[in-house]
Amino acid sequence: MLNEKALHPELLTNCKLIIVNCELVLPRLDKAQTKQRKQ
Repeated sequence: MLNEKALHPELLTNCKLIIVNCELVLPRLDKAQTKQRKQ
């Protein structure tokens, strides 16, 4: 088997960044939705 980490380190880094971005963005979306419900 080929080592994916050796072949695609930048892809793995991008995946980690995307996951982190999702964790940062989702709470903001939840807050925006709760604000809309209150109005």
